[in-house]
Amino acid sequence: MALRWDDIDWELSAIRIVRSAFQVSRDEQQVRMLNNTAQLSILIPEPLILILKAWQYEQGGNDTDYICADAQRRWLHIDSPAKWFAKFIARHHLPSLNLHGLRHTAAVILLETGIPVNAVAAHLGHAQSSTTLNLSPGQV
Repeated sequence: MALRWDDIDWELSAIRIVRSAFQVSRDEQQVRMLNNTAQLSILIPEPLILILKAWQYEQGGNDTDYICADAQRRWLHIDSPAKWFAKFIARHHLPSLNLHGLRHTAAVILLETGIPVNAVAAHLGHAQSSTTLNLSPGQV
């Protein structure tokens, strides 16, 4: 929710995660900078780059505008993605899963396909591989 357009490195196809959004009250939300150890850069596939470019064009987003905003560049409420995803899961009769569960699912799939645990840990931003190894299919 705290990603801005200038967090995308279009040439490297990567997103830098340097801020975190959090809810202060029912209606108020804020953004804070992450400390250096919590910041990470994630490579993203070309199809997602194309989707993001199309959204930036549609939104008319400037570098400092938030990506998670509507076409009028109003910042979406912090609960919007989770609510949308829950409706998507129900509409398609999929097993119950929240957005963070997708992160666990991706980690488990990567590990099960033979990607080294240190590479998966780095991708997830885990400082220690043991954190990554604590994930199990039962957690997804």
